[in-house]
Amino acid sequence: MAFELALALPLTPPEVHTNPDLVNESITGLRTWLWVTGVQPVTVTGLAGPIGVSVTARPASTRWDLTEGSVDCDGLGRPYPYGQMEDDPQTDCSFTFTEVSEDHPGGTYPAMVTVFWDVTWTAANGDGGSFGQGTTATPFRIAVAQRQSTTD
Repeated sequence: MAFELALALPLTPPEVHTNPDLVNESITGLRTWLWVTGVQPVTVTGLAGPIGVSVTARPASTRWDLTEGSVDCDGLGRPYPYGQMEDDPQTDCSFTFTEVSEDHPGGTYPAMVTVFWDVTWTAANGDGGSFGQGTTATPFRIAVAQRQSTTD
């Protein structure tokens, strides 16, 4: 019964966020912040005969495949603190591009973010265990440009 419930978990695909945002270009040599929203722990319950069973999935980590490279992040990343007064905002999930994307179709890199979910089950009689990890993913495209400056 627990396995059937695990298969029925309504895991939502992640919503992709970056800074600079996807409408603008990331810049070579500068960190691009990465984070996702729209994913929350999910629990489904049912009965195995007279015994109640619950299966829970919790988002645990993300993997960002960015054509030029990939990055694995614990958790979902930290939203960029737009409009907040932080002297040196920090994130544990970012990527620094070294190449521009202009030679790729549409001038953008194809990319994918995958959320890894820890899936566990518990029964009213005290039994329980892990089903390992499930995944959901969202493809997206990201533009990367180069900027140069001169000083006099």
